Amino acid sequence: MFIKGIPIGEKQIEKVVSNTIDMYGSVKGIAGNAIQSVKALELPEGDNELDN
Repeated sequence: MFIKGIPIGEKQIEKVVSNTIDMYGSVKGIAGNAIQSVKALELPEGDNELDN
């Protein structure tokens, strides 16, 4: 895949997605319900890692 002539590897894309999700989670943790939810960045219902 190329973006503006620069080859982008799959690992780089995965890292960007992961960092975006982490950033969203941090902002959501600070701001709570003051920001709208972004379904693409949220875990599916019942898929919480803390649930054992």
